[in-house]
Amino acid sequence: MERTYITDDLRETLNHFALTRSNQKIREESDRIYKALKADIQDVMDGKDDIRIMRVVDRKIGKTYALIRLACEYNLHIVPRKNLERMYRNIAQEEFGKTINVLPICKSGYAKEKTMRGYTKGKSHIVLKDEGVSVQDILDYFYPFEVRIVGVSSLYERW
Repeated sequence: MERTYITDDLRETLNHFALTRSNQKIREESDRIYKALKADIQDVMDGKDDIRIMRVVDRKIGKTYALIRLACEYNLHIVPRKNLERMYRNIAQEEFGKTINVLPICKSGYAKEKTMRGYTKGKSHIVLKDEGVSVQDILDYFYPFEVRIVGVSSLYERW
């Protein structure tokens, strides 16, 4: 198990920077994140890794936007933070004119069965992970299917 300790002073400073960051700066950072995650997707597709997670300290720098952009570009499923499925779909439609596959992690029953349609054993599926969703929860959810994960995680989020 690993843990990260962050002081309240640093947390406040990060929040202050997030609130004062310009839209141009957010777009620049989002583009950098997009390029790094795109390279991660390619490495996962090439079989170099099964899981590629970018740990990020900063807030409000376009991480989710970059993931949605990649979901549109590669037609990949994206696992969002809880209760934000509609927001992800709206961004994809408004910004890119695309409908994306958003997979809320539900624990069981019909919703899970419906989500898992099209997944086959023996075939590896790639999903995109946003902050607020643990890698272990995704692996548990997709079991017994093989799943590879690319995404972002906050520095103090559990694996």
